[in-house]
Amino acid sequence: MDKGYYTPTIEEFHVGFEIEEWDIKEEEDWVKITVSSEGYKKHPHCEIRVKYLDQEDMEELGFKFIETSHENSKWFQSETALTIVEDKGKYGIFYMYRPRHTNLFNGTIKNKSELKRVLKQIGYESNKENS
Repeated sequence: MDKGYYTPTIEEFHVGFEIEEWDIKEEEDWVKITVSSEGYKKHPHCEIRVKYLDQEDMEELGFKFIETSHENSKWFQSETALTIVEDKGKYGIFYMYRPRHTNLFNGTIKNKSELKRVLKQIGYESNKENS
């Protein structure tokens, strides 16, 4: 498996889940697929993978990279002061109001689809991506 990608488990699949598929027989490029309400049926001669959450995904969802702290955690912020801190695969999401902040999520987020679900659960709507 390519670095930066992993094979998802069946429990991760949901409507809107973004995967990539590669036909072993055709040897073409990876194709992006979004799981629809009809579900997803893996073809026997195809491989699937999911990209780990990265800075590009955060930016596509409307978050701007702010800084890397001295502990090597990465900070991202939206226009509405919603802040995401990534530290070794763990994420904290909170509203940054000085001198206080409101913590909304702490935990593991593996991919862009998961982040989108968490953001929706906490009531955040991205202006950048409507899917």
